[in-house]
Amino acid sequence: MNVLFVDDGDTCLGPMAQGLLRRGIESKGDIDVQVDSAGLRVFDDAASQQAVAVMKEHEIDLTGHRPKALSSDLVRWADLILTMSGEQLRQLCH
Repeated sequence: MNVLFVDDGDTCLGPMAQGLLRRGIESKGDIDVQVDSAGLRVFDDAASQQAVAVMKEHEIDLTGHRPKALSSDLVRWADLILTMSGEQLRQLCH
């Protein structure tokens, strides 16, 4: 299964959700789930400092995260797409 988290800029909530789900998958052992995140409007080149700091408290490292724009390839790749807000879902569906 391929899970894609979508938020506005792929700098905060999406990468945080991605990190948490990955850790959960890793703790369960041999589960075939791939996780990624993307943004509707990407302007930055790294995860937000606040997101990095919060996730560091939970022993999840976001320093290597590079935001990427949502693409048709990512949508086709995903079996499950989760948005961080209803507005993002509306934008994704248009």
